[in-house]
Amino acid sequence: MASFLKNDLIFVQTGAKPGDNDFVIAKLPIHDEVVFRRHIKVGQEILLKPLNSAYPTLHMTPEIEIVGVVFMRYTQL
Repeated sequence: MASFLKNDLIFVQTGAKPGDNDFVIAKLPIHDEVVFRRHIKVGQEILLKPLNSAYPTLHMTPEIEIVGVVFMRYTQL
């Protein structure tokens, strides 16, 4: 399982179409909230799974907008 550190920088390609297991930035219709999730395909369904299990897994709906796909992470050592 991938993990991200507190001060990691992520680089996001806006408008990109996510593939299975890609990390994405998604905009939720509730309060224009933006979340960081893993895009997972299960059968015909798409789930947006958080890295932190304290947050809920979301079921992709037409109201949720994928803003972009993470293509690179920078970790300062």
